[in-house]
Amino acid sequence: IPQTVGAFLGSISTDPTITLLLIAFFIFLCGFVADTLAMVVVLAPVFLPITNALGIHPIQLGILFVVCCETGFLTPPFGAFITMKITDVKLEEVALKAFPYLLAMWLLIIVVAACPDFVMFLPRLLM
Repeated sequence: IPQTVGAFLGSISTDPTITLLLIAFFIFLCGFVADTLAMVVVLAPVFLPITNALGIHPIQLGILFVVCCETGFLTPPFGAFITMKITDVKLEEVALKAFPYLLAMWLLIIVVAACPDFVMFLPRLLM
């Protein structure tokens, strides 16, 4: 299944930004039901050849993976239900309080996908 999804997402567009946003959305959806480490182990080998072919640096893909996984983990069922159990707060209130953070995370995902120079500034200084 991961290879089929990877081939499908890679065939939709040859634009690096569009491809990264599609990958980000898929990782976000997987974050609803899977743990971050499991997603990185399963999906990184699938998406790495696609992004390498488009000239996307692996560090940029790694940052995108982490941000998307954690954004998906903030949303139900994992994040909201864990928060509900710990704090005895209703789902509606948890979702309402988490919404501004989710918006900020999605803006960060867009910046990571669209601005490789911004993302790679510090790694290039260290290389």
